[in-house]
Amino acid sequence: MKVAAANAIASMTPEEDLTPDNIITSPTDPQLMATEAAAVAKAAIKDNVARKIISDEKIYELTLKRIEYYQKIFAPTVKSRKIN
Repeated sequence: MKVAAANAIASMTPEEDLTPDNIITSPTDPQLMATEAAAVAKAAIKDNVARKIISDEKIYELTLKRIEYYQKIFAPTVKSRKIN
């Protein structure tokens, strides 16, 4: 599952954008998170360690919905916090 996560992360950065200072896309990119979640879930299903068996598309969709939900709740709080 770790290899699946690494491959998913690597797949999100186009080769033409790769530089020594830019080897992965932003770790806070919702599409990256959803792509990684789907890849890890697929690997878990393949390895027979998943508690639920659902499609990659459904995992991707659910992950994006959860990220959107948490961004609505936590993003305003984080942005309004002042850093000294």
